[in-house]
Amino acid sequence: MTRLSEKRDVQNTLVTHLLGIGWEYLPPDEALEARGGDLREPFLPEIARRQLIALNPGLVTPENVDDVLRRLRGVRPNLAGNEKFLHYLRGHRTVYCETEKRERNLTLIDFEHPERNRFTFTQEFVFEDRDRRRVDMLLFVNGFPVALIENKSPTRTEPELEAFDQVQHTYTERIPELLKFVQVFAACDVRVHYGPTWNDDLKAFYRWKVEGKDYGLEALSKSLFERTHLLRLLRDYVIFFRADDQTHKFVLRPHQIRAVERIVRRVANA
Repeated sequence: MTRLSEKRDVQNTLVTHLLGIGWEYLPPDEALEARGGDLREPFLPEIARRQLIALNPGLVTPENVDDVLRRLRGVRPNLAGNEKFLHYLRGHRTVYCETEKRERNLTLIDFEHPERNRFTFTQEFVFEDRDRRRVDMLLFVNGFPVALIENKSPTRTEPELEAFDQVQHTYTERIPELLKFVQVFAACDVRVHYGPTWNDDLKAFYRWKVEGKDYGLEALSKSLFERTHLLRLLRDYVIFFRADDQTHKFVLRPHQIRAVERIVRRVANA
C-alpha cells in the first residue's frame, strides 16, 4: 500500500476511490467549461437543466427551467439560505405549474430511485465571490453542489482542524455564495472527519468510522461518499433545529446513523 505523505497523494487517492464507487469525474477545465467559464457560477447548469426537466415532467420545461435555476441561486448566502436550499433538495418547496394552475413540489433529487440521479465531482474548483478561493474537491448531485472535501497532508499537526477552520471560517466568510448550497463537508488525510457546513462548533465535527472502527482512507471515504449513503445524509441526517431563538445545524454522529439504519432494517424485515 502506498504511504500517503502529501496532500496531493491524499487527493489523487480520493479521486480513485470516488471513481471506484460510481462517481463521474469532471477534470477542472471541463468543470469550468460546464459552468460557462463563469467563476461565479455555483452549479453545473446543463446537468441541472436536464435533470430538473427529467425529474419534474409537466412542471419544469425548457421554457421555464432557467427561471427555476434563478430561484435556486437566489437563496440567501447564510445559514437560513442553506436551510432553505436543503428544503429544495428534499422536495419540500414548490413552484407554480402553469398547465395545472397550482403549486407543485419541485424535485431536485430522486431519493427513492438513486439511479435516476447524476453524481459528479471535480477538484481544484475555483469560485469567485468576495474574493477568489479554490476548493479541493466538490461533489454535485444533479448539477447542484452538496458536499465538499478538503484534503491535508497526514504529516501536518492536526490537519483536520486546519480543514475545519478553512471551511467554517474562510469559505463561509469569503465564498458564501457557494457555501450556501453545500450541506456537509469532509476533512481527509489518512483519516476522515466530517460535519455540517455553517456550524463552527468543533463538537459538531466528528471522526468518521465504519461500524465503530477506523479501517483506513479507502474504506472510510468509500463508505461516507457511497452514493446512496450521501443521499441518506442529505434526506435524513442533516438536522436544523431552533433553540434560544437561534437556528443550529448538525449532522448525526456515526453511531447515531448506524442506530437509525439498524432500526430501519428491523422494521423492513419484520
